[in-house]
Amino acid sequence: MNPKNLEMKNTILVMSEAESHQWSDQYNAQPKTFCAEIDGRKIDYSFEYIQEIEIAFQFPVSCNDDWDTYIRYMKGLHWLDMQKHVLIFHYFRNDFLNNPILRGKIILSFAEEIIPFWKYQTNKKDDFTLILAE
Repeated sequence: MNPKNLEMKNTILVMSEAESHQWSDQYNAQPKTFCAEIDGRKIDYSFEYIQEIEIAFQFPVSCNDDWDTYIRYMKGLHWLDMQKHVLIFHYFRNDFLNNPILRGKIILSFAEEIIPFWKYQTNKKDDFTLILAE
């Protein structure tokens, strides 16, 4: 994948760690783009995941480990005042979440709720991209 083609939006991409760093550099150079990065090696439990998301996306108030609040915030992100939103999970395959049930729940939250919201419910200028780096 070529990081110069940043037009891929409202999608989930899987790539190597090296590629993800190139994409991160490209996204961070774009105007009105917010690129959050999470180190998957730090996450083993749901509350750790939500804490990392709260920090990465600068949530205005803590979710208190409430999944519905997390989803609602991820569908908003208006406080960031950006048009493009990117989340890069580093070390997704090898070190991210030894708990396969939680890993599946997180991926499904993006595939079935968060990304479709950004694709169909927001104005066509805003988008969300999830990058899984392995």
